[in-house]
Amino acid sequence: MREIRFKLSDEGSEVSSVIRLASATSFIRCVLHDVLMEFMTCFPNVEVEVVAGDRNECLDLLSGGHCDVAVMVNMPDDARQLNGVHLFDDELYLLMSANHPLARFEDVPLHALCRESFSCADP
Repeated sequence: MREIRFKLSDEGSEVSSVIRLASATSFIRCVLHDVLMEFMTCFPNVEVEVVAGDRNECLDLLSGGHCDVAVMVNMPDDARQLNGVHLFDDELYLLMSANHPLARFEDVPLHALCRESFSCADP
C-alpha cells in the first residue's frame, strides 16, 4: 500500500473512483476490514464495492468484467490472462491443549488434522 501511495503522490494524481472487489466470504469476514481501513486511509476518495463468492464465482466475475479485482489464496494455474500480485503471507496457528495427542509433535502432519474437529477464529 505504501508503494502505491508513493507512486501516486509522485505523479501528483488524486485517485477517485469505484473499485469492485470479489473475494471469499472467509477473507471478507476475517481480513478485509483491516485491509480496507488501510486502503481508505490511503485513498479516501475511492469507493470499494465488495462481492462475496467462492473461487470459481470470483474468477467468473473477474473474467466477465463484473469486478475489477479478486482476492484469493492461490493464483489459478490456468490464469494466463490475469496478473497476480502477492499481498501478504498468512500465518496460521494450530492451538490445542498441552494434553492433546498432537501436542507432542513439533510439526503436526497435515493428515492428522483430518480426524480432528476444530474451529477458525476471527483475528
